[in-house]
Amino acid sequence: MRPNRRKFGRTCESNRCLLFFFSRLDTKSSPWGILRQKRKQCYGALTFWPGPCNLKKKFTSKLVSKPGRRPLNCNLLAKTLGTTALVCSFSVAAQAADLPSSKEPLAPPPVAETFLPFFVKGGFTYAINESRSKLYTPRGDTGLNATISDVATFGYEFGWFVTKNISINVSGGIPLTATDKTKGTYPFLPSGTNLTTLLPALVPITVVYHLDNFGAFQPYAGVGVAPGFSFENKNAYLRDVRVSGALNTVVKFGFDYMLNQHWGVSFDVTKAFAYLEGRGIVNSGPYRNVTVVQHAHFNPWLLSTAIVYRFGLSDIGLGSEVVAKY
Repeated sequence: MRPNRRKFGRTCESNRCLLFFFSRLDTKSSPWGILRQKRKQCYGALTFWPGPCNLKKKFTSKLVSKPGRRPLNCNLLAKTLGTTALVCSFSVAAQAADLPSSKEPLAPPPVAETFLPFFVKGGFTYAINESRSKLYTPRGDTGLNATISDVATFGYEFGWFVTKNISINVSGGIPLTATDKTKGTYPFLPSGTNLTTLLPALVPITVVYHLDNFGAFQPYAGVGVAPGFSFENKNAYLRDVRVSGALNTVVKFGFDYMLNQHWGVSFDVTKAFAYLEGRGIVNSGPYRNVTVVQHAHFNPWLLSTAIVYRFGLSDIGLGSEVVAKY
């Protein structure tokens, strides 16, 4: 059976082109170079066919030498393959460079600052009373009103910052006397008669929210409750005066202006909605021994200006500073 010339001729021609391409990449000492030297036949081309190659050489020679057949340009093929491989490598590198990084950008480190959770205020407080009172006897409404005088005193406030912006405040002042006088006319009881002298007290306990977006200027607003009572009631037109205590509602607003980390100044306005009830016995006159009941809506405005001092436990020797991260 005669071998297929076309098959062997094309095989040998293709092998010769492959040899030319690989000969550019391999040296004589490499496995490809050694194999090329041992199997270099058929026009010096490398064939991968086992055994003698004289049959392939015979048909290949006839096929190559056939008139009108153009041999393959091995130089052009090798340059084309090399250029293609180089372009592909650059394309892969460019695509890899364009891919987004899988690592997320690092978040900026938190800013650590010293947190002073406590503060105290001390200064001048003026209470403007807007009281409305009614006087009653066992016979009913007397038609008389009463009013409580304004009070000026030394005010103070203690606070604790639960968070950076929320604090719990407790306010107060040195108790000073206030007079309770009649307003209106009544038979045998002129207007302005001093019913009693009080030593009133109002202790606002508030939850306050502070804004710290304006630097040293730090406004705030809060709401809370205020127990109201009287420390002492002195006899005047009435004797044996007793004033009941009550739990009242307060709102407050104001601002702190900090001069440095510890010291600052403050201005504060507090509005109280208080209700008090007092009882007393007429001490003299035609109504002697008559019991008088006073229902007082005690709604003062408390205006305060004070010096602020903020501190931590380390400032009073009870612990270390609190370093907070925000």
